[in-house]
Amino acid sequence: MSTDFVFDGSLLCLDLVNTAMVREGAPIDLLADEGSVVRWLREAGQISEPRARGLSRRIPGTAEGRRLLRRARELREAVRRLADAILRGGEPAGSDVDVFNRILAASPSILQITRRRDAKYILERRFTDPGVEALLAPVAESAAQLLTELDWRRLGKCRDPQCVLYFYDTSKNRSRRWCSMERCGNRAKVAAHYHRRAGGG
Repeated sequence: MSTDFVFDGSLLCLDLVNTAMVREGAPIDLLADEGSVVRWLREAGQISEPRARGLSRRIPGTAEGRRLLRRARELREAVRRLADAILRGGEPAGSDVDVFNRILAASPSILQITRRRDAKYILERRFTDPGVEALLAPVAESAAQLLTELDWRRLGKCRDPQCVLYFYDTSKNRSRRWCSMERCGNRAKVAAHYHRRAGGG
């Protein structure tokens, strides 16, 4: 099933924030229901296709499904507030840190060495709690990493005034301006070209 999810944030937590966007001047929420959250987790590479199918059959209309949707939206808004605080040069709210810690605390995990098909060994984190918070724990970990380890100067918001998407700039000289060159960057380039031609003609 095709979706409108975008994964240009360079951080999992920002990709979650970017599920609330603006299209043609109207705000849209891509996490419309429980199934949307499951699809996002699958497309973000956080759950397997078989697990996504199982969850899609099991949780719609259930208390567990409603909790997943509520927690995903709560986490999304906490990350958005964190990003906005960083961009303003302010301090993150303790209540938002509490959201991250709540999900992390409810999602016990173990580290396990596994052997891949190519015979290489990798270290993987496996969540031992079957609850819905475990599905969102990697996003909370990503937010915790942004808060505690990453360079806040690399956090950005698209320069297009009509766009609300965030990104973490991984370019060498911190020159990223757009959520995506294919979307907003290209529109700005076309508009600049048009204005140059109009001014010269």
